[in-house]
Amino acid sequence: MSSLPEELWSRILEIGIEKSSLSYKDLCCISISCHLLHRLSSDDSLWNGLISSDFPSSSASSLASSSKSLYKLRLEREKERLSHMARITYHYISCHNQSFNDRLCRWSRRESITVHETEEVLSSVGGKRETTKIA
Repeated sequence: MSSLPEELWSRILEIGIEKSSLSYKDLCCISISCHLLHRLSSDDSLWNGLISSDFPSSSASSLASSSKSLYKLRLEREKERLSHMARITYHYISCHNQSFNDRLCRWSRRESITVHETEEVLSSVGGKRETTKIA
């Protein structure tokens, strides 16, 4: 490791970030390999490159003390956002499926169901109006 100059190691890391060959996980793994790479991988210019490639729509300003901290903050926010979207989607699907199941059960038991409700049941499973028959 020490046979290569620091500038060369820095450039290798820069190229890895520029070419999107290194992810934030890769950079974190590199940072625990030795003291030199730990120091070099903590450089703000590397983390700024990751921020701009992984969060292109984000603004550059923040209260974070370093670019690495800023990256971590934005990554956590993105995870929270995706988790929230997944919960909303799951809730929507659960509610939609429950409503569909209730209407389908009423329909299969031949209880009172309107033509409109039958069309909704069939449309939610891709059925056609011509196939709708109510006993």
